[in-house]
Amino acid sequence: MAEVPDDDTLTPGIIHVLDPDALDCEPPLARTVRVDVRPGNPVAPVNPNSRGLLRVAVLSEPDFSAGSILPDTVHFGASGTEAAPDRWRMQDVDRDGHDDLLLWFATNATGIMCGDDTAMLTAVADDGQQLVGSDSITTVGCHHTHQPRGHAYSPAIGD
Repeated sequence: MAEVPDDDTLTPGIIHVLDPDALDCEPPLARTVRVDVRPGNPVAPVNPNSRGLLRVAVLSEPDFSAGSILPDTVHFGASGTEAAPDRWRMQDVDRDGHDDLLLWFATNATGIMCGDDTAMLTAVADDGQQLVGSDSITTVGCHHTHQPRGHAYSPAIGD
């Protein structure tokens, strides 16, 4: 366990960061992974009304293999708990020489709503490590005004 400084050595207004790997946490801290919604499309358009499948990639990094993810534990959507993948495969999505995990989700099962600007993914690696990642999205195909989650649409007179 990392040694925590005494109160006498702490400076007000300064954030002291400990090595998160040295902390004994239950449950363990989640590792952040890189997620790419609609790989290759920087806008990441998502039509919440679509009955189709949405491609989402978890990208490998030099110190993380997306192949270590247990696909049966993956969930994706507005909060990262909604949809399980319909199918998946390993593929080098970002052309960096490392296979990434490419997944397909039923768009209408993700809980993404018009006006949402972020989607989340959660999973577990084969060593038990909790994983979490997110990507910016742009909702499309929405009628009327884009309304953030929790706001009701009230049309103007004549709408």
